[in-house]
Amino acid sequence: MRTYSQAERCLLLLYALPDEGKPLPERLYRKLFEAFRSLSPQTGNADGQVDIPTLLELGAAQWEAEEILSRLERETLLEPFLRNLHDLGIQVVTRISPEYPRRLRETLGDRAPLILYCLGNTGLFAKECISLVGSRKLLPLGRDFSRRAGREIARQGYTYCSGGALGADTEGFQAADSQGGTAVLFLADALVSQGKRELYKKALEEKRLLLVSEHGWDIPFSTARAYSRNRLIHAMGQKVLVAQSDAGFGGTWQGTVENLKAKWSPCFVSTELREHPGTKALLEQGCSPVSTEELMNLKGLEPSQTSLF
Repeated sequence: MRTYSQAERCLLLLYALPDEGKPLPERLYRKLFEAFRSLSPQTGNADGQVDIPTLLELGAAQWEAEEILSRLERETLLEPFLRNLHDLGIQVVTRISPEYPRRLRETLGDRAPLILYCLGNTGLFAKECISLVGSRKLLPLGRDFSRRAGREIARQGYTYCSGGALGADTEGFQAADSQGGTAVLFLADALVSQGKRELYKKALEEKRLLLVSEHGWDIPFSTARAYSRNRLIHAMGQKVLVAQSDAGFGGTWQGTVENLKAKWSPCFVSTELREHPGTKALLEQGCSPVSTEELMNLKGLEPSQTSLF
């Protein structure tokens, strides 16, 4: 089991260790980190204290300050918590951990998760990813594009990134996996149960796969989680390929439009379904077109200049 720094342990106590109280606002993180530095022996102030007056000065409300100190006092619970996760094969990575994906931290800023629960090879966080998103219910051309995209992502040496959902996500993953490719999947489902699926078994054993959740390791699927993790898929990819989307609604639409506004990564929508309402709508929103043939040179894909945002 890895050793965590004192600053990492503070984050784990505040945001990872199960608690019945109110969730702590993540807005406190940056200011709190400055306070937590005084707890680290490396600073030369091993006797440093974080107390309620200090936290109030940093902008915490009274209840937040009291909750923070209460959570920091649960140090004896942290080791059994981490040991239990280790026994399940799950690693906990904080935003200040060395293995945390640099691209998420730099692209999302304060919207990057403070905690990531990981099952698999965390070294894949450092790889250059291309993401694939798309509908769960694919038309034949959408399915064909997803498979071709997955194969080409792997063949050209990129790491496949997606959400592990039915439809485009799974079609693309299976295609990348068939080529011996690597993958990072941001899930909206329980890590433990997903990690036992036959679909992922070989890739996990060969250290070619990383399953990730930002909302715990045993929380079942929810639509809210699916929508939330879309930003991670889009931000992680150097480029994002959209196999198929509904027009104006659904997770694929929501995540792609949010990306187009925030400009996390260039988005390319498949033109194989050029008359599909979703394709037309995304092109109007500023998504760049991409054909199946153009997938042969992913490095050379360049976004078009037109954008509404």
